[in-house]
Amino acid sequence: ARAGLPLPAALGLKDLIARRRRTFWTATAVVVTGAVLVATLQIRAAVRIPTVGTVSDVPTELTTLIYSLDAVLIIIAATTLVAVMLLTVREQIRDFGVLKAIGLTPAQITASLVSAQAIIAVVAALLSIPLGIGLYLAVVNITGGAENGAVFAPWWYPALVPFVVAAAVAVITSVPARFAAQIPVTEAVRYE
Repeated sequence: ARAGLPLPAALGLKDLIARRRRTFWTATAVVVTGAVLVATLQIRAAVRIPTVGTVSDVPTELTTLIYSLDAVLIIIAATTLVAVMLLTVREQIRDFGVLKAIGLTPAQITASLVSAQAIIAVVAALLSIPLGIGLYLAVVNITGGAENGAVFAPWWYPALVPFVVAAAVAVITSVPARFAAQIPVTEAVRYE
């Protein structure tokens, strides 16, 4: 409340602070996924895909492999977020019933759950940008390239990562949050 945030965001932050370990691991999953996405953007800018009939030392399967690994990592992160949200909803059903009984609307309850995860996602995505660039430079170094000769993607590619990650997290977590908001007050208060 002292931060001047709207009530749903303040309730969501209170939940994050109360469950520090879960918050840490959720943020870690988002940081790792974001860092790999930033590194992929950098690698994509640096690697020139050979056209048909040209000779290159870069295998054409490299980008397919990188994008496939990114897709797997994104699926793991999305699954983690849904599992965390379902666990949070289950643990707080009674609290949601009490909050609804004193006047919170289903939209405010949904917003409290989604905003908390979106805040984690933004902070984690901001941390993932320098981590992803560092990962890219490590790959350049390992593959025999010189760090001062590294090719970087335009600055706005990594700058978009926090926005994309926050939007994706909001969409992914909105389904379990809406489920929590629709539980009738009488059932939620009796829930043990």
